[in-house]
Amino acid sequence: MLPRLCLFAALVLCSFPGMAMAAGTTSGAEQSRVIAFDSYRDGDRFGLTMVRIKGSAGNETVDAATMLRVGLGPITLFKYAVRTHGEYANGVLRSLSAAVNDDGDAFRVTAGAAADDIAVDGHDGRITVPSDTL
Repeated sequence: MLPRLCLFAALVLCSFPGMAMAAGTTSGAEQSRVIAFDSYRDGDRFGLTMVRIKGSAGNETVDAATMLRVGLGPITLFKYAVRTHGEYANGVLRSLSAAVNDDGDAFRVTAGAAADDIAVDGHDGRITVPSDTL
């Protein structure tokens, strides 16, 4: 279940080529935009996510990194990090790679266009999903 959750997180972080439009990118213009936000739990900051979108509308490269840490003072009780790289052509995901460190358990997920679907290789083997899967 956890690897699927991590795959979901990776896909979510790299599945928003339209984010460039929301962030103010002009259609057709090659631009780079960085979006950063903190994660909070019970009012306490415990993580950071940064998303960098490069390219023109519909043909973006999206790099994202999320780092979460739950601790008691200087003692880390839990940490989670994911780095993703996604490439889009005409607004459709063409490739994705993600490296995950879930509290010391590391694994990778890759995805790429395959005919009319996306082939996803991860911890549980290969699955295919429709090309319009978010």
